Amino acid sequence: MLIDARTPILIGAGQAVSHWHGSDAAGAPSPLSLASEAGQRALADTGQPDAVAKAIDVVAVVRAIVDSTARVKAPFPQCANPPRALAQSLGL
Repeated sequence: MLIDARTPILIGAGQAVSHWHGSDAAGAPSPLSLASEAGQRALADTGQPDAVAKAIDVVAVVRAIVDSTARVKAPFPQCANPPRALAQSLGL
């Protein structure tokens, strides 16, 4: 069976969960901090995080509501370019 060379292959997975209590906005996790934590865990899950990080050529991010509109005031800074910010936080 031939596999198209453009077929994405998942080689690591990571998840970050915050049980923020909601009473202190300064303690709220940002979407970027959660994505970065999940990304670090996904890289570690590969077993070869440095080699995999060097091989990554695209970072895609699904926008969060707070990054999509200027009308919502978030308790953390808004991110103008989430994929770039995530790539930088992961050292890619």
